Amino acid sequence: MKKYKLGDVTDNFDNLRVPLSENKRKKRAGKYRYYGAQEIIDYIDDYIFDGEYILVAEDGNNLISGVKPLCTLVRGKFWVNNHAHIIKANEKADNKYLMYLLNNINIRKYVTGSAQPKLNKKNLNNIDIYLPNIEEQQKISSKIYTFDKKINNNNELIKKLHQILELLLKKIFIDNKDDSIKIEYKLLSELVDINTNSINPKNNPEKVYKHYSIPVFDITKTYSEEIGEKILSNKYRVTSNNLLVSKLNPQFKRIIYPMEIDEAICSTEFVVWEPKEKNLLEYLYVLANSERFTTYCINASSGTSNSHKRVKPEFMMKYKVPYNEEIVFNFNEMVKPMVKKINLLLVENNKLIEARNILVNKLIK
Repeated sequence: MKKYKLGDVTDNFDNLRVPLSENKRKKRAGKYRYYGAQEIIDYIDDYIFDGEYILVAEDGNNLISGVKPLCTLVRGKFWVNNHAHIIKANEKADNKYLMYLLNNINIRKYVTGSAQPKLNKKNLNNIDIYLPNIEEQQKISSKIYTFDKKINNNNELIKKLHQILELLLKKIFIDNKDDSIKIEYKLLSELVDINTNSINPKNNPEKVYKHYSIPVFDITKTYSEEIGEKILSNKYRVTSNNLLVSKLNPQFKRIIYPMEIDEAICSTEFVVWEPKEKNLLEYLYVLANSERFTTYCINASSGTSNSHKRVKPEFMMKYKVPYNEEIVFNFNEMVKPMVKKINLLLVENNKLIEARNILVNKLIK
């Protein structure tokens, strides 16, 4: 192992970044990924970078909380704004190894500011790291990447399944030209009750709760297990007959299908849908993930900043749902295996992430 400064083993491309306002991005909608500090935040009509790079968050509360990974390995053609550093390993290092290493070390001493945490370029370059020789780095990162490859393959399958469900919804309910099939429109509130049954977990400080929260969902797509005394606010009760739909930033489609969960809790950032009839849950899951519903919620959302907009539950319930009792029943039965497959893949991904992280801790010091 040899000690380096991160700047000694990477090239930095921050000078090539170009931020675009939300209005400009709307006018330039396209197929290329547009990255912010932690993730894709839009798709536009052009790219700046083409290749394999590491994106490192430059600012944001996650630099302190560490809820999400610090950096991401990105391949292909994409655009980056000025909230993520963009670096690439030189001949002394391996990109994948550096990504796993940076996501596994404490960088808080390099972060400045408390109200607006920031990892500036100088401090980024000064991060102390220890590296084995390049051959050993590649050997280790190859072992770990086996897990990421499986996760990526699962995500591709999930994406394809969602595309199929979207097409089926449009074909059967939206674009149906069969005059013998009568499709009416009902308010969502006619099909769904909002479950506001709440609980204060601190009243049972030693109980272990299955807790759905926005930060954990963004990483694992499932729940965390936490004891009551660590949960600081009231939560909604959740059963397997509920659907959780985030009211925060609806463009991110945080929809949770709590498969076979007898009792759980969730953040009040979710609206807990409870179908009024049986054989509706999978149809509602497909509906909540649809572009039509997402667009409606985006247009109905409000807030003081673009990054924190919410759609009020009462507006959500005014959404007009295409409906025919018999067709909905048949549709629900048809899509149920696909919906369950999606959620089984999400559970599998979470287990793969846990196994990968154990391996990272073992192989990368």
